[in-house]
Amino acid sequence: MRRAALFFVLALAASGCDGVKLYGTAYTSYGADAVSLSRGDGPLPVELHDPPVAPDALLALLEAGPRPLGLRFGPELPANRYGYRLVLDFGMRRASPCAGDPAAYPRPADPTRIVVGAAFCREGGALSRTVGEAPRPDGPADPALRRLLSGIVLELFPPRLPEDFEIDRNN
Repeated sequence: MRRAALFFVLALAASGCDGVKLYGTAYTSYGADAVSLSRGDGPLPVELHDPPVAPDALLALLEAGPRPLGLRFGPELPANRYGYRLVLDFGMRRASPCAGDPAAYPRPADPTRIVVGAAFCREGGALSRTVGEAPRPDGPADPALRRLLSGIVLELFPPRLPEDFEIDRNN
């Protein structure tokens, strides 16, 4: 038992060693019905802004990573008939990833890092959103980029409704 607890603590401590951070996660209208409807037309459209690697490579990383609740990801077009999409705004040039308003955020001052505003959107509003940052990737095989995208997907599409969580996500 102690060995398992020690392994868990060490794994948890090592998980942030590559400089990947997620923060500011919020849920507004997120629910299982939205995820089910978003899957109805096939892959969830992904809208990319200023990706640090080729868009096709980012889509491949999303497809290869965790896909909670059976989600699949695809190019921005064709649009989902219900208006659902995943928005990844690298550089955070938009004040709200879903609305497309010009950003209230400056580009990151550190050129060695990337910052991404991510949201699960329906029409102009976010059902769930988060912010992530990581070291600037050397390419699509960079482990920090994979971990950043996996973390974003798991934050935006939790397997249970957020109100079931015992963690206060506002702290």
